[in-house]
Amino acid sequence: MRRWILFSAVLAVFGALIAFNLVLKPKFIQEAIYGDGPPVATVSAQPAALRDWEPTLAAVGTVEAVQGAVLSPRESGIVTKIAFQSGQMVTEGDLLVQIDDEAQRADVRLFEATLRNAELELSRTKELVKKQAVSEAALDRVIAARDEAYANLERAKAQVEDQAIRAPFSGRLGIRRVNVGQFVDTGDPIVSLQTLDPIYVTFEMPENLIGKLAVGQTMDASVDAYPGQRFNGAVTSIDSSVDVNTRSISVQATLRNPDGFLTPGMFASVRVSQPTQYEVVTVPQTAIAYSLYGDTVWILSEEEGTDFYTARREIVRPQEGDEGEIVVVGKVSAGDLVVTAGQNKIRPGWKIRVNNDVLLANKDGLPQE
Repeated sequence: MRRWILFSAVLAVFGALIAFNLVLKPKFIQEAIYGDGPPVATVSAQPAALRDWEPTLAAVGTVEAVQGAVLSPRESGIVTKIAFQSGQMVTEGDLLVQIDDEAQRADVRLFEATLRNAELELSRTKELVKKQAVSEAALDRVIAARDEAYANLERAKAQVEDQAIRAPFSGRLGIRRVNVGQFVDTGDPIVSLQTLDPIYVTFEMPENLIGKLAVGQTMDASVDAYPGQRFNGAVTSIDSSVDVNTRSISVQATLRNPDGFLTPGMFASVRVSQPTQYEVVTVPQTAIAYSLYGDTVWILSEEEGTDFYTARREIVRPQEGDEGEIVVVGKVSAGDLVVTAGQNKIRPGWKIRVNNDVLLANKDGLPQE
């Protein structure tokens, strides 16, 4: 009998412990945490906006000169004059480098004398032909000699011009690579010349976007050297074929560059403008929670008579974004208050308080205004 009493007492104790841990203890903890009501989560929130949206196609490209060349001599010789400074702006036809041309000028004088003699011989032969003192064949030989002398003179003059290296087009020079007194051979680099205004930006676009590209579309580009500054231009050429290796197509745009800020070889971030979309709903970038199961936003609804809100989660389809805003499609309307920070604090049944005193940083690292 005593055993049964002891056994019953032990069972009662264990039952009381189990009931306490499963029922009373969670209740006490909940009351200690929640107090008289559900907990309150503090978040930041902003209303969704209705706006006209100008979508863009983004790409990366390279700045290229409309015209560019590394100038070099056609004939070898000693540099006798340098008529430019490194980095100087020049006009088409300006003299840049003079190579010794005394031998070529001597050839010019020689062939000038030869031509004068040939013309005199031709004049005398014509008179003799009139008097029938010489044959027509002799006259033909004299005419040929005169023409040969003229051709030799023109060639000598061209060789003199070849010794003077001039700017083939207007643009900005690079760094000088020769000095006075230096011997240069045919093809040796002297200086680079680039046309900077206008200037090209060449970039690649995936083949699935070809239908959204057209010559004449407006675009802009930015470079790391001038953060925050956009250079405007237009698409001027689209390649005739798609690269079979990358499945992309080359696109070229022309930009104005009057100050010469853009330099060939620069890396550029490009945006090609698309037709405007009217009255689309946008939300801040930080409002969207991305996941494999769907992208969502939290929408707040105000509780009547209180300063608190309740939250519901809605699935959305983000479209395009720019300047901290993203176009969304889904059960979000203009004016809906969406949570922009503190989404991880929200739990079912919790009350929500909005506090926008702390500004979030936008994509540029600056506080949102």
